[in-house]
Amino acid sequence: MNFKLKPVAIWPGMSKIFLAMKLIAVLLFIALSQAHADGYAQTVTIHENNVPVEKILLKIEKQTAYHFIYDSKLDILKTRSVTINADNASINSILDKCLGGLPVSYTIIQQTIALKSDEGKVAGAMVLELR
Repeated sequence: MNFKLKPVAIWPGMSKIFLAMKLIAVLLFIALSQAHADGYAQTVTIHENNVPVEKILLKIEKQTAYHFIYDSKLDILKTRSVTINADNASINSILDKCLGGLPVSYTIIQQTIALKSDEGKVAGAMVLELR
């Protein structure tokens, strides 16, 4: 006896169901990743003329969930006045405008923005070169 076994699908439409399930999984993944990215890309609207940088930082804190950490010795944030007109701008672009030209850099770590003076690095490097 010679038996030939043919692969028989349990259900004839099963391949279409698996294809639809794969497509739904991919679309769901794309939708969820987009929602996650929008959660971190917060925008800010600020219109201020000749105000200290510190006031801009306070406005960012009020409009977003971000908080600022910086040394109270950073007097330049209180003395330097800036003019900002921004509608639905990202936090990075506003900070770049405010801190542009200042010896201050920032780092965003989760919901905290840390500001630090860049003057210490330059002065320290100069002292090392002189010795």
